[in-house]
Amino acid sequence: VTIPLDETVSVTITNTFAEGSVTVAKEFEGDTRWADSSYDVTILCVDRTSDDLIVDVPGGPTRTLTEENDWTTTYDPLPAGAWCMLSESDPGNAASSEILDEDGEPIQRWQVGEDDQRQFTVVNTFDVGSIVVNKTTSG
Repeated sequence: VTIPLDETVSVTITNTFAEGSVTVAKEFEGDTRWADSSYDVTILCVDRTSDDLIVDVPGGPTRTLTEENDWTTTYDPLPAGAWCMLSESDPGNAASSEILDEDGEPIQRWQVGEDDQRQFTVVNTFDVGSIVVNKTTSG
């Protein structure tokens, strides 16, 4: 494009940023009588291409999962290319807690892809022991 000297032109520039998202759901296994009524999950994302480095997550990085929100939350948008980690701050009374990806595999960190719509599950397992009492009498 050639612009003649002393002419004014208008230019519109649009910056488009690739984004992805992750939906986190809570599941319970075992005897859920011991389950808490809420659980906090926190996402931490690092974007090495940003001046801020730590991603400012819309809606906040810590979310509370409860029966009222169907034990689900979605982090959206997340910048494509960022590396993220998800954690559960307190598994409550669960014997174990694990974060699984869409394939049921444990996930520790992942890179957000363009148009990703990841689905993670935080599984809390509640194991209950038992006691056997034997009574004997003599005499």
